[in-house]
This record gives sequence, structure tokens and C-alpha cells, in this order.
Amino acid sequence: MTRRTKRTKKRRSRRKKALVSLFGLAGMAKAFLFPFDGKWERTTMEVIKQGDIEAYVKRVFAGLTGIDPWSGQFKFEHLKEGLIPLLGAGIASKVARKFGLNKCIKHSTMGLMEV
Repeated sequence: MTRRTKRTKKRRSRRKKALVSLFGLAGMAKAFLFPFDGKWERTTMEVIKQGDIEAYVKRVFAGLTGIDPWSGQFKFEHLKEGLIPLLGAGIASKVARKFGLNKCIKHSTMGLMEV
């Protein structure tokens, strides 16, 4: 009598791939790179090109916390430019996942992008 061998299924790798989130990129670009309202004379990209890292860090800090580092006061206008786009991107990404947009985009981009 011959022995039966147990067949095992080949499993797919469960390792996570590096994904590029489109909404996340848009929110981060708005928070860190695009210029603020216009109260400053230079855009954020000009500040980076000129090498003024301290002013760039202060702008990002003001955008994420709402506290103006120069005067020490809280201003909602700074949050509009920094933190709110990041939160909006997270909420939009969550809604897109619920509707199944990620599945369609992952199939079309071979799993490299998601919403």
C-alpha cells in the first residue's frame, strides 16, 4: 500500500508592499510645501531654495499646531494650511476605502498605489 502525501497549498507572500497613497501625498504636499495664505512675502519653496531652514521649520510648526512661533499666539489660519489638509486626506482615504476604490486602483497599478 502506498502512502498518501499531504499536499500543501502555496501561500502568497503576506509581506506588505511599498504603497503610495495619493490622498496622503496631496495632504502632505499642501501641509509642507505649498505656500501659506500670502501673509509672508516668500513662498515655502522659495524659503527652502534659499536655505532658510529655520523659517521653514517655523512655518511647518505653525501649520501643524496653529501656534505662531514668532508671536506665540494661536491662529486658526495656520491650521487651515497645515493640519486640516492632512486630516482631510485621511478622511477622504478612509471613505475611498469603504467604496472599494483602492481595489480598482491597486489592480490597475500592479499594487503600487492606493487612494
